[in-house]
Amino acid sequence: MLWWVGVAHASALEIVVAEPKVTDLVLTCADGVYHLPVVNGTASWDHVPQNCKISMIRPSGSVDKPGQWSCDTSGCTQQEVAHQVVTNAPGRVNVITSTELPKGEALEITCGNGFRQRLEVAQNTAIFDGVPDNLDCELNFKGPVPAEFRPIRPGTWSCRLTGSMAVCTHS
Repeated sequence: MLWWVGVAHASALEIVVAEPKVTDLVLTCADGVYHLPVVNGTASWDHVPQNCKISMIRPSGSVDKPGQWSCDTSGCTQQEVAHQVVTNAPGRVNVITSTELPKGEALEITCGNGFRQRLEVAQNTAIFDGVPDNLDCELNFKGPVPAEFRPIRPGTWSCRLTGSMAVCTHS
């Protein structure tokens, strides 16, 4: 009679990860770089390690639009959105929107002297020329979420929508 004795397959390397948010390990070894998933707090590898340094990967935030972001272990915040190159000039209002707007969204500036100009937002930017330097004007978002901001004057402005309210800061 022949008896088979089952021997559990042991990994060459087993790492117990105490940090519960770690999802993967990156091992940078003399013979290459390896990615190991962490399952139930353990990462296993059938390879014999050769002088490896370990980096832990854990989720820390998310990004959902183009631009410049800052991330730390608490999350990610957008620093600057991708936008057209803008320059200041007399009578020019540069508006950079940090809220994702639907395609075809327009912005409009109106002033008390009758000045009125509407532009479509392209790459999160609208550049208005000919705006009176000496008047407080109003910026209107024309689209699914109508919003307004005032006073606006020539210069570069960063604007975002919070609910149905436009919040703009002069930069």
